[in-house]
Amino acid sequence: MFVIYLIKELQSNKIIYVGSTKNLKERIRHHKYSCFCQKNKDHNIKIYQRIRELGWENIYFHPLRYIDTDDKDVVRFVEGDYIRAHINTVLNTRIENRTREEYIIDNKEELNRKSREYHEKNREQLIKKKKEYNRQNREEINRKNREYRKKNKFNVI
Repeated sequence: MFVIYLIKELQSNKIIYVGSTKNLKERIRHHKYSCFCQKNKDHNIKIYQRIRELGWENIYFHPLRYIDTDDKDVVRFVEGDYIRAHINTVLNTRIENRTREEYIIDNKEELNRKSREYHEKNREQLIKKKKEYNRQNREEINRKNREYRKKNKFNVI
C-alpha cells in the first residue's frame, strides 16, 4: 500500500511538495535527514532550502490518499496528477509521469538560456570540433549536398 502525501506550510497551509511512499514515517525521517545533513546529495534542492527557511517546526506532513497497489507506475501517475494540480506552489523538482517532450515544453526558456551559455562559454572548442568533423567527413557532406541540390534544383526562389 502506498500513500500520497503533501508537505504544507503550517501558517499559510500552502502545499509545497507532493510525494509518495510505502512508509510515511521513514520517508519523513529521510526528508529531515536530507534537509539538515549537508553531506547529503539532495541537501540543496528547492524543497529543503524552503524547509530550512521556514524551520522544520513550521511544516507538516499530510497523508492525502492511500493507494492499495504494488504498482509504482500507478502511484507515479496519481502523484503526477496532484503535482500538476498544484504546479504553481509545489517545489517538486520532478513531475512524476511527465514525458521528455512535456519537460522540454515546460522548461523551454531555461533550456534555451543554458544552451546559449554553454555555446558562449565553449565557442572556440565547438568551432574546432565542427571543423574537424567537416574535414573528416568531407566526402559524405559533399555527396549529401549534391543529392540535396539535385533533388531541390527546381525549388530555388
